[in-house]
Amino acid sequence: MRAVVQALINELLDGVPPERQTAKAVAATLAASKLWPKEYVFLQSWFEQSDAVSAIANAAGTKKQREGAVLQKYRSRASGAVG
Repeated sequence: MRAVVQALINELLDGVPPERQTAKAVAATLAASKLWPKEYVFLQSWFEQSDAVSAIANAAGTKKQREGAVLQKYRSRASGAVG
């Protein structure tokens, strides 16, 4: 699971310029993010409720396995894989 999370972080950071990855820039973004739920209503309910997600989550055993299965499904969808 840790490798999957690290791979996702690397993918997300790949498109972020280095100057926006500094401690100062990250702190400023985190400070600004407390206002995001008021500015972006969709953040109040971010997850996608669907039969497909429920089926994936229910098929896995432990909480960690369920989280990993859903994360892997979304990663494969984002990369264009079919499944």
